[in-house]
Amino acid sequence: MKCCENCFKDVDIKERIKAINEKGQCDFCQSNDVYVLDIDKALKNNDYSKNIIADFNDLLDLYTVYDRKQNDYQRYSDDARKLSEQLFFNTNIFNLEVNKISKLLKALLAEYYDKNNELFEGLVIPEYLLDDKLKKNNGIFGGKGWKAFENRIKYINRFHSNMANKKILEAFFNNLIVNIGKGKRFYRARISDSGKPISNENMGAAPSGLSTPGRLNASGIGYLYLCQDYKVALGEIKASLNDICTVVLFETLEELKLVDLSQISVLSIFSFEDKITYLMNFDILKQIDIVMREISNKNRSEIAYVPTEYMSDLIKDMDNVDGIIYESTINNDTKDLVLFDDRKVHLLEDETVKLRNRRN
Repeated sequence: MKCCENCFKDVDIKERIKAINEKGQCDFCQSNDVYVLDIDKALKNNDYSKNIIADFNDLLDLYTVYDRKQNDYQRYSDDARKLSEQLFFNTNIFNLEVNKISKLLKALLAEYYDKNNELFEGLVIPEYLLDDKLKKNNGIFGGKGWKAFENRIKYINRFHSNMANKKILEAFFNNLIVNIGKGKRFYRARISDSGKPISNENMGAAPSGLSTPGRLNASGIGYLYLCQDYKVALGEIKASLNDICTVVLFETLEELKLVDLSQISVLSIFSFEDKITYLMNFDILKQIDIVMREISNKNRSEIAYVPTEYMSDLIKDMDNVDGIIYESTINNDTKDLVLFDDRKVHLLEDETVKLRNRRN
């Protein structure tokens, strides 16, 4: 039997299957002429499979069979699922339906299945649920969820909250660091309050003390918001009929080190040595991704931005990080970025565009 690159969402597994450099037809998703993993070969030779089987064996060790008779297990009855369902709902590994995940696991992990078929056939829970100390020490919010963090930082303790485990958060952010080369170009658009085009010197980051709160900056802290695409940059400022808008083009002066939050929910669990910490925080990573994609509007309250402003401040304090990349809220194929220091780019004056926005 053969599985293929299209059976998986996990970027690490997809790349390993491509590295095997064999093409064929998939027996699970029925894709044709795709990179495949021959499971029969993989079971005989771990080097052939690029350690995929070994890594999945390690992953399954993070789960335990649910025993409703034990008191420690009873409070997690709502979390008990079949193994294939756990991996479908609580990881981003597979691009298959639940029943096909089950079939693939049993084929790929045949030896594991022979020794412990109850793990595949019965209800299971992640082992970390049974360890309160581990959840407290390794959970991004000490075992609490994103909603609890939002409530605390918005309404209870904004400046001195110790709820977030900064070390754990930074470990995830470090896995999201990308480099943007010198000479890369990005757009910035603004609506003129005066009805006249905005001068070039006023198209950078807002001066300290004057900036309004944004998705990734608190009130008074001026960052430079940029966009990959000209039309998307205009769309994001939500100009009305007859608004005067100014669009300028910036160019990077040096290589920039950025945290790409657009990838936070698709991080590969297999890229982490400590897979259990990844697993217990997966839902929070998804929530951060959802919040970063929420469409902003002019009437959004200042307090709504506080959780993401906290994330931004934490990233800013990391070593040599210049800013953040995130997905545009109006175009999934376009990336926006925030630079903490606008001296890392320069404005190309001859690319300045002044226009009157009109409806078609």
